Amino acid sequence: MWYYSFSGIALAFSKELQATAEFQSALDAINANRAAEIQVQEQEKEQLKRDFQIDMAQKASDTVFSIMSNNRNAELNMTLSDLEKQRERELDNKNLTKAQKKAINDKYDNS
Repeated sequence: MWYYSFSGIALAFSKELQATAEFQSALDAINANRAAEIQVQEQEKEQLKRDFQIDMAQKASDTVFSIMSNNRNAELNMTLSDLEKQRERELDNKNLTKAQKKAINDKYDNS
């Protein structure tokens, strides 16, 4: 009789162990899925950070090139203005002939 009690207890314990193993297996699967989700979120976060850094670097580069372009244009405009003033000074001479005036204008128009 004690044999039947023992086998009943053993059967119940065996079922409990199996349920615990199934629970642990399910828990492991949940933890694995959660770890995968966290990894995906971290990768997305890193990608956003890289995209932001690239965007900021591009904006900084664009700004530098824009400033350089504006400076070159300002220098060009100043040089052209200086040349125009120089032409006007040369043409201000009242004793110039038409041929001399044409030569001065040609010099500045063709250079």
